[in-house]
Amino acid sequence: SEFEEPHVVNAQPASIEKAASARMSLMTYLGVAFAAAVLVFFFFSWMNTRQAPTITFLSSPQSQIAVDVRGAISTPGVVYLEPGARLIDVIGTSGGMLPEADQSLVNMSSRVVDGQIIVIPTQAPAEDSKALSGLININSASADELKELPGIGDVLAQRIVAYREFNGPFQSADELEHVDGISPTVIESLAPYITVSGND
Repeated sequence: SEFEEPHVVNAQPASIEKAASARMSLMTYLGVAFAAAVLVFFFFSWMNTRQAPTITFLSSPQSQIAVDVRGAISTPGVVYLEPGARLIDVIGTSGGMLPEADQSLVNMSSRVVDGQIIVIPTQAPAEDSKALSGLININSASADELKELPGIGDVLAQRIVAYREFNGPFQSADELEHVDGISPTVIESLAPYITVSGND
């Protein structure tokens, strides 16, 4: 023919391909975003499980302590007290000391512990403290009477009484060397003034 028809380029396939590519990119982006969100969720869930556990300190109930009281006490036996109790509490719970108790050897302010045995000492009879010769019987003399001896002060007198209360009567004057603070020289100076009565 005299006039040629214009050549028409079909652009539809390119547009479809471009649109498909855009959709694919969008889906990929959404997929990545979703996966990232899931990962973040599980990461924080895992971190929560990794937190240090809360430690709660429970105060244990204060259990009572048991003390066995013996000697010159109104009601001997086991008494139950709060932790940190002192000897004055023990004596009060046991009804107090008997009149013959030697209070000079009792430290009322000392603390007591669970399972402790406490022996309240008794006073030695005053009439038995000296023999007919005028010698002081170290097995029966009180702390005040022992202080009449040369070189024996309040501390040593109380140690002598405490020693015989714990170990029993002295068998001889030489046994005094077992009392802390009394040397053989001191015993030698005491010899003319002391006796152990029938145990000589």
